[in-house]
Amino acid sequence: MAVNDWPEHDRAWAGRYILGLARLGVPVSSTAARQAELIAAVSAADVPAAELFGDPAEAAAADAPDLEDADAAAEEADGAGAREALAYGGAGLLVIGVIAAVRLQIGGGGPVDVTVGILAVGLAIVAGLILGGAAMMQFVAGRIGVAAYLGAAAIVAVLVGASQVSWSGRGVVVVADLPRWGASLALLLPGVLAIFVARLVPPRSPQTTWSDDEWFARFRGVLMAKGTPRAAASEHERALREGLTTTAFDEYGRPDALALRLVADDPATPGRRYWWGAAGWFAFALLQASFIPSDTGVWLVLRIGFVIGLVALAARSAFRARRARPNAPSPGAAA
Repeated sequence: MAVNDWPEHDRAWAGRYILGLARLGVPVSSTAARQAELIAAVSAADVPAAELFGDPAEAAAADAPDLEDADAAAEEADGAGAREALAYGGAGLLVIGVIAAVRLQIGGGGPVDVTVGILAVGLAIVAGLILGGAAMMQFVAGRIGVAAYLGAAAIVAVLVGASQVSWSGRGVVVVADLPRWGASLALLLPGVLAIFVARLVPPRSPQTTWSDDEWFARFRGVLMAKGTPRAAASEHERALREGLTTTAFDEYGRPDALALRLVADDPATPGRRYWWGAAGWFAFALLQASFIPSDTGVWLVLRIGFVIGLVALAARSAFRARRARPNAPSPGAAA
């Protein structure tokens, strides 16, 4: 079920609701029945969804515990591979390309020269985004070792691109006098190619057979990827090994699904999720702030405003993390 299945005047609300569920780890495939119920309620009451159900983010938070399907979420994460990494990387490259193309056109002037240094930076951005996205997907799936290798490769690519400032041949012209419209199209090309190639790559099938070593490695990996302390993950593993009478897969089912159920039952999980969000927003704000010295005019104002917005999002996530602590008083509790 998609947003277009909702009445037209409720689609904005539905989009925020579905996005809220996705942020809480609920696969879209698990929300169809609930969306059908909400659409039927809206039609019966003949009032907007916002009036009937209130804030979509709060409605999603209330529905998420009943909609979470650990097996579906585990299979979805396990099935993420090169196809998804290229698709998400391509989308990111398109956004970067559009921004760069707009800046190039606004800057005015004549044709531009493409140098070795510019090519190195461009290739570093492409490799860093795609490899970094792949690393994150493998990390979420619990393949910690694979994620570490991909993350290291992404960092190396970025470092190589950054090192071009000291290359003696960085100013060598590869393409001379390229029209600005041609340069703008070239900036969009990596994203378009990545998305096109992604469509040609066959989807990855989730793993269905496990040795005990593979089972417990994935079980630990998913727990740690979701923020479970190493000591707690080791204690879970010890308890499962003690109760084992046959293979771990036959006894407990998918390791990633069981790990997700344990994470969902942990009252500290919401707080960890918000703290990670705060760290991510703040890191992104620092990255954007690093570009401020090179900006001027309207771009400087936009960049500063963007950084302030990111810091505000980080602060909001930190505040929610404190509110979500297991021993924190409820919002309606008396002081």
